[in-house]
Amino acid sequence: MQDIYLKNNFPQMKSSWRSYPDHLGHYLSPGCYRCHDGKHQSAEGKVITKECSSCHLIIAQGDGVTVKESNLEGLEFRHPIDIGEAWKESSCHECHGIAAGM
Repeated sequence: MQDIYLKNNFPQMKSSWRSYPDHLGHYLSPGCYRCHDGKHQSAEGKVITKECSSCHLIIAQGDGVTVKESNLEGLEFRHPIDIGEAWKESSCHECHGIAAGM
């Protein structure tokens, strides 16, 4: 346990794995949303989309236990808990991530 701790936490440097998270994904840290945040744009003013389908093809969705719908042509993302359209206005890590207490 101590070996694992020392590979991920650096108290003498006041740093840990949380200081420099892996930017893959978007659940625990901004990840994809570092650029796909609706704020980055080209010199011509074209904004990088926040649409999941710009990079992903979602073929199945559910609650983490049961697949509720599937389609090999692709699905629009639906949050597994009904929070209305709120998920479209924020990034996953804002509710689920390290800063949110995970």
